[in-house]
Amino acid sequence: MWALTLLTVLHAARANSCIRITIGTDENGAKTVSKSFAITARSPEACKKNQFSGLGPTKAYALEVSILEVLKEKRNASSYVTRKCRDRYFPKLLARRDPQRAFVQSYDGEPLTDGQNHNRQLCEIPLDAVRRFAHCASAVMAEARVDHLDSRVMLSAGKNTLLDAETKRLTLIDFDVAQLYGFPRTDQLVNRQYRPQNYGELLTDMYMEVCGPPKEYYSPR
Repeated sequence: MWALTLLTVLHAARANSCIRITIGTDENGAKTVSKSFAITARSPEACKKNQFSGLGPTKAYALEVSILEVLKEKRNASSYVTRKCRDRYFPKLLARRDPQRAFVQSYDGEPLTDGQNHNRQLCEIPLDAVRRFAHCASAVMAEARVDHLDSRVMLSAGKNTLLDAETKRLTLIDFDVAQLYGFPRTDQLVNRQYRPQNYGELLTDMYMEVCGPPKEYYSPR
């Protein structure tokens, strides 16, 4: 069903394991993202364990897939939080391939920053909408007992927040450095739980840096 047409392959010797990310298309021509935690004989030793969680590829894959499924369940629940926050704030899990330690998720646009260049399309969204997105994403995660631990400073928050140019939808991605129900628990992850600013404040700061203050921030003379 998910016959991917290869567009781009990114090899990232990242904080977790050497993840293979493939941008492709589904049978209807819509872009998708395939994320694989597979390790090959050529993989360096550093790729075989997440430096923050200590998880090997199998458990790291299981953690991220489980988080995406739990977040979807919470969004569909009828709690007070989810009644107020009914949009989709995280990638949609489209398919999972457990034997290959790979899954397919929705393609949700480009990051707000790549570390050097900022996505100016952010300025096409009202600041209030950005804040509401951050509030709802954080509220749904809190109710699901998910802690995204790679969005604790402005740079990482911007890299892990995507913007769809057509729909202007924001999406928080990458749950490979995260906790579900407090698992996994390592000193490195516990240290990351300390945040001088919350997610909404970080996105607000990025908005101000990229777009400048909106008109309502200027005091009348």
